[in-house]
Parts: sequence; C-alpha cells; structure tokens
Amino acid sequence: MQKDISRIKTAIRDVVGVTPEELASVCKERYMFYARMLFAHYCTEVGIPKKTICNELNRNISTVGYYLSKYPFEIKHNAEFRYLENKIRSKIN
Repeated sequence: MQKDISRIKTAIRDVVGVTPEELASVCKERYMFYARMLFAHYCTEVGIPKKTICNELNRNISTVGYYLSKYPFEIKHNAEFRYLENKIRSKIN
C-alpha cells in the first residue's frame, strides 16, 4: 500500500509540480485542488482506504468524498484537468 501511495505522489509531483508535503498543506489554489483530487482518485483505484487517504492529505473524510464526487465532472468538462489526468495515468501505468 505504501508503495502505491509513493508511486502516485511521485507521478503527481512530476506532472503537477506539487510535493507530498504540499499535498497536505492548507493551500487552496486550483492546481492544488486538482492534485488532491487526482491523488484521492488514484488511491481509491488501487484500493487504498479513504481513512488512509485522509491521513496522507491531512483532510477529513467528507473532503476526500467531495474530491471523489467531483472527479467525473472535472474529467468530462475540464480540459486542463483531463490533460493532467492523462499525463499522471501514463506515468503510473
């Protein structure tokens, strides 16, 4: 599980430019929102529990749930987010 988390964080750092420490920070910039949403999505994809995701992001479970619920909308309607998602997916796989 920790290996998966590390791989996801590395891909996000390489594509978005957000360090693991920044993922857990209080910054509310759009790029940070995207990075956290992508992190939560990919962690869920590999079976990491929401509670672990919460601890990694320093967020509560309702915030992680919000990230996961917004993901389909952003993929469908947001070209910038879709671009980041495609780049991260290619790095992870």
